[in-house]
Amino acid sequence: MRMPQESSSSSLLRSYSIYTLARLKADPSVAELAVGLEAAQMALGAAATATQLVADGYVEALAARDAADVALDAEVVKTSLAALLACGNRRDAASFRRLFPSGANAITTLPATDEITAVRLLEGRLTEEPAESPGKASLAALTTAREAMEAAVATLQSKTLAQSAARGVELGAREEWRRVYRKVFGELTVRFPDDRRRVESYFRAVRTVHADETEPVVPVVPVVQ
Repeated sequence: MRMPQESSSSSLLRSYSIYTLARLKADPSVAELAVGLEAAQMALGAAATATQLVADGYVEALAARDAADVALDAEVVKTSLAALLACGNRRDAASFRRLFPSGANAITTLPATDEITAVRLLEGRLTEEPAESPGKASLAALTTAREAMEAAVATLQSKTLAQSAARGVELGAREEWRRVYRKVFGELTVRFPDDRRRVESYFRAVRTVHADETEPVVPVVPVVQ
């Protein structure tokens, strides 16, 4: 028996055991061998489902983070435009350079965690501005947007870790599936030592999988930026 490729997806592995389970259960002389394989298949299916649910949650958190990023960028630009308008659109004006020494774009193009830090510094500079400063009026909205961004980033980081953990459980379930699958083959070989053809008949022929049917054999942790 040729074992499925290490990179085979969980759904593909389950398709092999579905076949073998049906064959074993149809043969009363070996039907009891289905018990362990059925348990391994159910565990693999549950782990794969959990991984998918967590992956969906990660994508939703990613979308929320990106939405918060867009909103924060808008507040930074709004604050910049107010400060620029107040100094006659002169980017070299001291009042503008004091708030945006490198311009708004230098803040909005940063990775998420770095942008949060930069906005905190901007908030600090706005706090020190005179009460009549046009940019100061944006402080409350800017702080709210930055706090929303922080929450979104924290949620995404949590989902990232959960995705890695779920993936690890699924890969463990795959290993157990492979162990049990081999064990069934070994037990059938003992039962029918002189009938290799019969033993092989309980297993679906393994085919070479395409790229879209393969999955990483180690957990992949997305980078939160």
